[in-house]
Amino acid sequence: MADETPNAVTIDGLKRSLRIIDTGNTTIDTQTDAILTGCLNAAEQYIQNAVGTDVDGFFDGDKVKELYAIAVYALAATYYQNPASISTGQTYDVNPMLNSIVGQLRGEYAMQNGGDDDGATSQSSTAGHSD
Repeated sequence: MADETPNAVTIDGLKRSLRIIDTGNTTIDTQTDAILTGCLNAAEQYIQNAVGTDVDGFFDGDKVKELYAIAVYALAATYYQNPASISTGQTYDVNPMLNSIVGQLRGEYAMQNGGDDDGATSQSSTAGHSD
């Protein structure tokens, strides 16, 4: 499992994506930052667990860090803007764009982890061989 946390995403980046500016009121800004930090952490964990964490430095790699950041910001924004969607009651569909990005990240992860680009892992086959 990778030890380092990807640093492609930041609380300031999430604020920019949500068009949130500091109010100048320390209490309000601190509360908002705490909520955003929770959303950002939850989104990072979700994306990392959905893709995989066995390839060290995967999410910091040049091929995926921008895609990773977009996925994390999109999911964190969903958590922030629709807090009811993560509680009991009515359910909401997950963003199709997010599903697409996670699929792309999984394909790249599989390639770096020794699999094929379709997300399947390489396996040797004995089909058609006779002893």
